[in-house]
Amino acid sequence: MVIGVKNLVELKEFPVLEIGYTERDDNRKWGPGIRDKSILHIITSGEGYFNGLPLKKGDYYLSAPHEKLTYYPNQENPWDYIWMIFSTDGMFEFLSKFGIEKFGIGHVQDVDKLTQNVNTLIGDIDNFYKNYELTQIVKFVFGLDEQKNKKKRGKIEYLNRALEYVNANLDKGVTALEVANNLNLCTRYLYKIFKEKFNVSLKEYIDNLRIEKAKIFLQKSTFPCTEIAKRVGIEDVFAFSRFFKNKTGYSPTQYKKQIKKV
Repeated sequence: MVIGVKNLVELKEFPVLEIGYTERDDNRKWGPGIRDKSILHIITSGEGYFNGLPLKKGDYYLSAPHEKLTYYPNQENPWDYIWMIFSTDGMFEFLSKFGIEKFGIGHVQDVDKLTQNVNTLIGDIDNFYKNYELTQIVKFVFGLDEQKNKKKRGKIEYLNRALEYVNANLDKGVTALEVANNLNLCTRYLYKIFKEKFNVSLKEYIDNLRIEKAKIFLQKSTFPCTEIAKRVGIEDVFAFSRFFKNKTGYSPTQYKKQIKKV
């Protein structure tokens, strides 16, 4: 059985022109011959030979354009394989996602997951042909959308852990660097994900949280400024007063007076 989906438009950001899957009932030998495009074959089960080189499950062969090719299955344990035809522009940038960075033989990771995705596709092939374009089929087979979702879930998890740590340690003078070290992340990454989610850096988020908590204490408690400063993680009351005025335009005392007038 052979399935194939074509795309005749060459896009640098998505250089796959065709994808297909060959099962064991296809025992044909191809070649010797020359193809004008790069072709990737990934063995999902069984064994075979590419230009005399033995390939087994998980191996791949990426041929260069105009390379002379001969390939055929092992008759005792014939192969199944996925194949993709590429335009040259952007090909290695795309293939680097799977650890493929040069022509010739190599090995891919998690070929069982790849095979599972292919079997899902074959089991619902009419639906895929009718409703999905080539780019969507390739992303499904290689789990690219799943990788994107994992990355997104990872960001959410890091954000939640960072927020929990900040809230638990605000009164201890927590800093963005301390949060990064606790989560074993670089400060640049935390800066990026906080900007994406809250449109402020982690440092700005912590500063804003200190201000909001200080406002609540000034409005609803009878604590002196020295106590409020400590409760929002600033040991020096004069530093707290400067910080509060810089953020709000009022000193803590002025802010408290303004609240009473309202």
